[in-house]
Amino acid sequence: MMPLSQEFNYLYSGNSVQETWILDGYMQWTDGPMMRSPRSGHCMVQIDDCRVAVIGGSNQNDPATFTFIDVYDFEDHSWHEGPRY
Repeated sequence: MMPLSQEFNYLYSGNSVQETWILDGYMQWTDGPMMRSPRSGHCMVQIDDCRVAVIGGSNQNDPATFTFIDVYDFEDHSWHEGPRY
């Protein structure tokens, strides 16, 4: 983990990931669809019974903080761009 950046004011690990894994009801991990952009230092929040929001973080190729939320929909098994903040 790198120290807090004075310029961007966020924590940055340098290990952005785009891969996802899903834990099913049988406690088995399966590969999920790739996120729209690689992220590190992000947060995931369940927003209803069939969607999860990925908020914040950064990308090792572009260390500026993300300004949009990615939303994964378990019903159609795909990522969508959520609101910008």
